[in-house]
Amino acid sequence: MHSIDDTQRFYEKHFGFTPSRQEPILISDSWFGEGVEREGAQVKLAWLVRDDAVIELHEYVVPPDGRRLAPHIDDVGAPHIAFKVDDIDAVYAALTAEGIRFYSPVKEVAPDGSAAALGGIKWCYAEDPNGYILELFAEPPGGEIDWAQRMA
Repeated sequence: MHSIDDTQRFYEKHFGFTPSRQEPILISDSWFGEGVEREGAQVKLAWLVRDDAVIELHEYVVPPDGRRLAPHIDDVGAPHIAFKVDDIDAVYAALTAEGIRFYSPVKEVAPDGSAAALGGIKWCYAEDPNGYILELFAEPPGGEIDWAQRMA
């Protein structure tokens, strides 16, 4: 199993990404497991940035089996593309009306708990028409995160 540190080094070396200044965090709150349809799931998150692109890395702590995933739509930690949107509720409604499958309704990160640094962000996962996992997220009004910050 590869750690987030190994993955960060790979993307730094081969693709010019650098770690975000936001330190990796461990999310152990129940809202995360609900959002990925895996009760009790715990994940370590870290971010890489390059220009306007952000890669979010997941290293699952629970379940701790360390198996290598052959990406499948219902695998914990399956690869996905994240899109920042201004009005997540409107996008959710429009995509739902078009028959797009969502894993859960829009969730909001609490301002306390294991992911307090992300407090107020709304997010959800869906499948595109080909079955690839998409994440939609919206930052809280006036509380934008500077994803382009680099590690010192």
